[in-house]
Amino acid sequence: MRDEDLIQLWQLYQANITNHRQYSLRDLGLAVGTPTDRHFVSSEPSTDAAKSRVEQLLGAWQNSALARMSATGSEIMEDEQKLIELSMEFLLTADAVRPARFNELLDLGIPVNFQHPAYLETALHITCSRNAANGLTRVLLEHPQIDLLLRDQFGRRAWNNAVFFRLEQPLADTVTAATIKQAALENQTEADFHQEYREDLAKWITTDWYASLARSRGDVWSPEY
Repeated sequence: MRDEDLIQLWQLYQANITNHRQYSLRDLGLAVGTPTDRHFVSSEPSTDAAKSRVEQLLGAWQNSALARMSATGSEIMEDEQKLIELSMEFLLTADAVRPARFNELLDLGIPVNFQHPAYLETALHITCSRNAANGLTRVLLEHPQIDLLLRDQFGRRAWNNAVFFRLEQPLADTVTAATIKQAALENQTEADFHQEYREDLAKWITTDWYASLARSRGDVWSPEY
């Protein structure tokens, strides 16, 4: 990764955790390091368990292709930046449907609700856009910390992708039911949920979702393995 790409990614991440409701590394107690001259938001892990989780994830980063590719060098890159890179790799494994690495990162405690700094997509948004990733979608649905209510930059929840991109019907129904159940926990009735969806459809009716989901949009991070 070029240093300017990492800086751009980091700046997008910092802007989005300020302006959007999203699960960031900071929110999950995983942010590490101290503020730098780039005015990045940093904090220390809040518990011993979080510190142990950070150590495991940093070890996973050290052994990844990202560590070998990083132009900044592991000895000078802040730990929080490494965690951002590893979380981006997690999204890539969902996009490329690489179950072995995907499950390895989940087992190590990667933030399951991490959102792409530019597009705000979670891994579940990505897997719900293609039937080839149905197995990964099922794994994510079983994760105890999964948040199905998070929205991408267009306002879509993961279940919207499951419907728009014609995920196999039984699984799409499962994603929808799980989302409605979680919405109910936040005091949203099923009727209100569907009313909100109809209002969203009115906004989205002329949008080409396939074009919006294309991965050739000039992503700031596109390593080759």
